[in-house]
Amino acid sequence: MVLYPDISHYHPVIDWDKVKKECGVLISKATQGTSFVDKTLDDFIRGCEKYKIPYWLYTYLDKGNEKAQAEFLVSTCKNRVGDYFVGYILDVEEHNDADNVRAALDYLSTQSAKTMVYTMYSEYQKYSALVAKRPNTCAWWEARYGRNNGSFDRTFDCHVGADFHQYSSEGYVSGIGFHVDLNRPTGSKPLDFFTTPSNVKTNTRSEENKVVRVGSARIDENGRAHSGKAGDQTGKEVAIENWYLHNKGWFVIRAKDAIKRDRIAKNMEYACNNPNIGYDQYQNQTLWNVVKQVGFDCSKVTTKCETDCARLVRVCVWYAGVQAQDFYTATELQTLKDTGQFEILTSDKYCKSSDYLMRGDILVTRSKGHTVVVLDNGAKIESAQKKGGEEMQCTYTVDKKGTVYWFDGHASRTLSHPDQLKIVRQIYKANNGIDLPHYDWTSKAPWYIRLQQAANAPEKKW
Repeated sequence: MVLYPDISHYHPVIDWDKVKKECGVLISKATQGTSFVDKTLDDFIRGCEKYKIPYWLYTYLDKGNEKAQAEFLVSTCKNRVGDYFVGYILDVEEHNDADNVRAALDYLSTQSAKTMVYTMYSEYQKYSALVAKRPNTCAWWEARYGRNNGSFDRTFDCHVGADFHQYSSEGYVSGIGFHVDLNRPTGSKPLDFFTTPSNVKTNTRSEENKVVRVGSARIDENGRAHSGKAGDQTGKEVAIENWYLHNKGWFVIRAKDAIKRDRIAKNMEYACNNPNIGYDQYQNQTLWNVVKQVGFDCSKVTTKCETDCARLVRVCVWYAGVQAQDFYTATELQTLKDTGQFEILTSDKYCKSSDYLMRGDILVTRSKGHTVVVLDNGAKIESAQKKGGEEMQCTYTVDKKGTVYWFDGHASRTLSHPDQLKIVRQIYKANNGIDLPHYDWTSKAPWYIRLQQAANAPEKKW
């Protein structure tokens, strides 16, 4: 599980190697008022720069003269920060006047860094106009704890529109300790907003800082493979973490249909955020027995149950519409390949780096071991999309009758030989770095007709 803690001199980093492995970004207090500087500030910045961890710095706003406090934050930090600095934050907890906070935010917006403004759930009405009018370079960070037990509980979600959610002050982070504030990106802003330094001007730096996450069923609450309690007792039994290279190596199993890939990833996210789903190899079919009654949608599971890594991937695959037979990690690759819905990628380009992975890819170890689902596009994929990989091309079939059509961005063309399909896909991937999207449409829902109608629609004259 990737963690996003915010800390201060009360919770300094004590083991940077562990923090580097577990945290996607760090946030630390820098100043308060117009004179206080956190005593750990310099050590914090040095550690983040040395270990290449993106970081944010905040000022705790005393009530009154908020703009001057923002100016003090910048003057204190601007000559200290380095390559991995992301942005400045206003911590609004002292019933500060909204207009004064606005003035402070306006000042920070003149700087070259990104910004965030932190507010409390109970003070939403007071600051709603402020956060509604925030610039695109500013994120809204809201605190709402609920049961405050170190885990996110969707019953106590933040307000709609918040970009970052502080959900507990009782978290544990390896390398920092207990009673740590924990946060989560809500998805309203791309993850890169929080993890990419503000001074990034080239694709090289952006790719270097790209965080690719994976989700999986991992281990039970006792660090064992079985015999724990049903449900996720720790928030880490079924969880999200940064991509890593497994010591047994990976194979990549990629759904040919882009929509299916996205549904595989989405259901893994549902599972990782559902505290009713835990890990136990001895009880690994109990999730299946529950989730099949709700369309294999893991967000709808309300009964405490268990799964293991392979059975959770099978649930995600069924949610995507692929009715695969039961498998475990040693048989997973062949079972999914036999459905005809997946391609197998074995080269180092895909298996030893996250750069060319796509959201919804399935990774499985090269011998019996573990399997995960990729939740983000890799750096090279996103770079290709920014360069034009999003162009309107695809292949499709109608009622799965065998004929493959290629929509080239202007018209649909019938591919009469398998080699035609092969060369079109090869050239598209060489030019864009990603696979040419493919869809299996039906005549009952003729999206291929709607696609051609859209391509032929007259240009709007202004």
